Amino acid sequence: MKMKTLGAFMLILAFLSPGVFAGEAPAGKRWTPAQVSLWPSVQAFGEDRDVYGLRLNFLYGSSADMIGLDLGLVRSRSHEMKGLQVTGIFNECRGNAYGIQVALFGNRVEGDVMGIQLSPLSLLFEPVRNDVGGRLVGLQLGDNEVKGEAIGVQIGWNEVDGDAWGVQLGWNEVEGKMVGLQLAFANNILPWFLQEATTGDLAGLQVALVNRSNRTRGLQIGVFNESASLSGMQLGLYNTADQAAGFQLGLVNWCTEMTGLQVGLVNVIKGGRFPCLPLVNANF
Repeated sequence: MKMKTLGAFMLILAFLSPGVFAGEAPAGKRWTPAQVSLWPSVQAFGEDRDVYGLRLNFLYGSSADMIGLDLGLVRSRSHEMKGLQVTGIFNECRGNAYGIQVALFGNRVEGDVMGIQLSPLSLLFEPVRNDVGGRLVGLQLGDNEVKGEAIGVQIGWNEVDGDAWGVQLGWNEVEGKMVGLQLAFANNILPWFLQEATTGDLAGLQVALVNRSNRTRGLQIGVFNESASLSGMQLGLYNTADQAAGFQLGLVNWCTEMTGLQVGLVNVIKGGRFPCLPLVNANF
């Protein structure tokens, strides 16, 4: 009853008092401090109007820029968002987003994100996710994809097309350079039948059952560790590297070229003085 009263009150004010709700922004944009939407074609103001304040979307609301508090039951869409968006199903931003986006199934931003994206149920449903078309600075929770670089924390199914700085927890894939911590069931391995993913560089720590990296400067801990170029340490049951400078500890250690020490049941350095030795092998 209170929601119906509030909606009716705002609609009356919107249509009878446009001078109160609408005006000219400093840049010449038309704006309103409040918006009520049932559908983009059925809302107090048109989609071209900025909202500086409160927007209530009973089903699906669409505006230009949204600055303030945005609440909805199903879907919310805007050009640029600054503030807090809380929607039952899906949030969409065609520009940049600064603040917090919360939706059960997904948040999509075509530009950059500085803030937080939360969509817990996107972990269970493949078509929807937290999708950032540009750069991420902040936190993502859910099925996460960043087309640009990512700085911060990702928790869930994590995919970054560019470089990443920070922490990834879940199932992680970075095509660029990773600087920080990856803690997961698998790092840089796609979950579908474990087909190979494009791997980037790592400067830091990987901890998972399966770890893959192009160039590793740091530590890999897992059942299976793979690196094209290793400068650091691998600890696992099976460790492999094409070029290695450092230390391998595992059941089976394999390198094409190595400057360092291997400790395990089987130790292979194909280009070393002793190509294969039990227990300990080294090349300096």
